[in-house]
Amino acid sequence: MEPEAPSAPAPRAPKSGRTTDLRRLLIETALHVVQTEGLDTVSVREVARRAGVSSGAPFRHFRDRNALLTAIAEEGHEGLERETEAAQLGLPDDPVARLRAIGVTVARYAAEHPAHFRVMHLDLPRSPRVEELIARKHAFMRALILDGQARGLIQPGDPDEVSLCCVALVYGLARFYVDGLTGFPVNAGLRDPARVDALAQTVVNYFGLGLATPAYWASVCQNPCVAPT
Repeated sequence: MEPEAPSAPAPRAPKSGRTTDLRRLLIETALHVVQTEGLDTVSVREVARRAGVSSGAPFRHFRDRNALLTAIAEEGHEGLERETEAAQLGLPDDPVARLRAIGVTVARYAAEHPAHFRVMHLDLPRSPRVEELIARKHAFMRALILDGQARGLIQPGDPDEVSLCCVALVYGLARFYVDGLTGFPVNAGLRDPARVDALAQTVVNYFGLGLATPAYWASVCQNPCVAPT
């Protein structure tokens, strides 16, 4: 039996006049449309109509649909970077634990910001800002992998291929959250954020069985399939 379509939490529909920041109003309205009706409904003129502004007003900020979606993608990548950095605070000097924290953070971000996540992964020309944010994330992951390999904690191999495996695993789980394929709708998970983290921890830890070396697991002295405390 196929899972039910997700009833993900949509951003609250903004109301015209509640903000003097037209750009912010248009982005919030577009996010609401993405989450409630899908990407195909998004156009600059339609978003303007939903926001209660003239059809020409948005073009002061967004020359076309792609420009509007790019602004949302930039905002999404910036938000993910902030949360990733916050998740690294207080972690030990342990590249495997840091990679696991990145994976859990990405899955949680997708569950909490599904509209942003959808737009972040559209096949759109990337802005310089998006390129910068993605490059920074990949460089950080690559550095962790190289550090772990040098210390005998991560299996040997091309660090870019190892990074790709990590990204593919987490992206797949994140898509499950966004599309409601985890066995519970995204909004149900958000009512109990611990469920999002617990499932992400389990998936990431199972992947860690192959990523990390036996020496690493011996050093942490814990069952790798149990979410670390």
